[in-house]
Amino acid sequence: MNNVIQKSDKAYKVWNYVPFSTESEYLEYCCRVPHNINYKIGISGRFQNNPSLDKGELVLMEYYATYDPETHTYTDKILDAEFVYDRNADHTANFRTKTVYWYFEDGTRDETNPKVMVKHYARAYEKQNEVQKRKKAMIDHIKGQGYGTPLYPYISALITELDPLIETFLEDVTNDPSPIANFVAAKDGTDPQYAWLDMNIGTPRTAREEIIYQCDRS
Repeated sequence: MNNVIQKSDKAYKVWNYVPFSTESEYLEYCCRVPHNINYKIGISGRFQNNPSLDKGELVLMEYYATYDPETHTYTDKILDAEFVYDRNADHTANFRTKTVYWYFEDGTRDETNPKVMVKHYARAYEKQNEVQKRKKAMIDHIKGQGYGTPLYPYISALITELDPLIETFLEDVTNDPSPIANFVAAKDGTDPQYAWLDMNIGTPRTAREEIIYQCDRS
């Protein structure tokens, strides 16, 4: 049976945002697995997306109904999109698997009816574009540590020191960020200018550990 027309005994949240003409039409669809919905353009309004990246890779995109910019909180999750990459030794990608999980009205996630999509990077320029996107995302993450905090002037000063290494990394076809990690690892934490590197700034790791982790390609 086509899983688009299968039904559960619980309604999916996403159907609340589809512009049905009548309530009876909504009731007809609300328990159907919503694989035929384009959740980016086929809805009324726009979901609030919260991305999670690891070493520059997008690994999870959470979609919520609302976001409060004052408290920086997301509420009412609609769906998860999880990403897994198949990579070569030079870190270029062969393909990316995207798995979408939908949430029911009761807040639980439907684990039995995921939607799986595969994106292939077959051409050389597609592989290179994906690598550059990943590298830029990693650098943006490093630069964004401590943004808006009293420590940011110190962080910004280190980024200025790192700029030549960052520029080389972004242009280097070997995709090796280890010079950035080595530079940060060598900084003396007893120096007041670099003491923040051994503080926890928004992640479970210290800032130094976080930068070294993001640069690890092993």
